[in-house]
Amino acid sequence: MTKLFMTKKVFSKYFIYCVAGIIAALILGGLGWLLLRKYSFANPTLLWLAFPVAILCIIAALLKHIFKPSLKFPLPAVLKEDNQKKEKNIFAFLANWTAFSLCALALFLCAVALARPRSEGKTIIPPTKGIDIMLTIDISQSMLALDFQPDRITAAKTTAEDFVKKRATDRIGVVVFDDLSMLQCPLTLDYFAVFDYIKTINIGITGGKGGTAIGDAVALSVEHLKNSAARSKVLILLTDGENNSGTVDPVAAAKA
Repeated sequence: MTKLFMTKKVFSKYFIYCVAGIIAALILGGLGWLLLRKYSFANPTLLWLAFPVAILCIIAALLKHIFKPSLKFPLPAVLKEDNQKKEKNIFAFLANWTAFSLCALALFLCAVALARPRSEGKTIIPPTKGIDIMLTIDISQSMLALDFQPDRITAAKTTAEDFVKKRATDRIGVVVFDDLSMLQCPLTLDYFAVFDYIKTINIGITGGKGGTAIGDAVALSVEHLKNSAARSKVLILLTDGENNSGTVDPVAAAKA
């Protein structure tokens, strides 16, 4: 009878563990849904992997509890009572289950990662009216002069940002140049992207020697404007010096 009673007690104990594990999985699943409901998934069917992961974790937790290492030997009543108190210690519980919990969480996150969550931005229909504007910004060595605060290049970037803030329906692009020219930002209506590109402008990013090739920069800007279907095209040149390098004459490039 005693053995049967102990068997029922153990069965009841593990049944409670199973129910608790299922409830915990449902709660974690609900939290996961709340966190991920704003995302769409490239492979949503792979989210079903979370269920076998949860079942495996419950089984592993039971096996971990059933087959936990132990050393049985006779103990005085006082020592046995102290040992039971240690088992109920929260730090001992955390030490025993933290690594397992982190592994279970990692498996769940792997299932989510395989489903490839992604956030979709708002679709903005480009306006039918507007002009195309190319900001052509000088980044030669002379732009480090301190006659503007804090220097010329920073003043030019601030002026360009203030200009972009006043646009609403115009596509804007950015070309930077010293003795080499480079397209920094293609024509776009995404002004936040334009701001980000302007902020990254710095002396020497083209890999040039620091000269001023205005003609080449204007020619490159025209190249990116010429195929535009906009009703009007504008090139704004921000520079502090004269053309002293490059292969294209600035006047010829301006006429083009």
